[in-house]
Amino acid sequence: FSLFPMAPLKGSSTGLRWPIDGLTLDPLGRLGTSNQASGRVELAFDSPGCITLIPRAHVSLAVAALTGSAHAPDR
Repeated sequence: FSLFPMAPLKGSSTGLRWPIDGLTLDPLGRLGTSNQASGRVELAFDSPGCITLIPRAHVSLAVAALTGSAHAPDR
């Protein structure tokens, strides 16, 4: 998956192959693209403005995790 900042922000993470802790992501500077999950992923940012792009094959799992449902239907 990829992270793309729409504004300067700092984040923290768990479950990423390349953690973003302590990094400043900025659309005009460092982008946080091309990461991999190494387990359950949790992301937190100090301000709004980060887009998370996930592979289509994993959309159902992401929706289920965000909504707390056991399984999200494929569309």
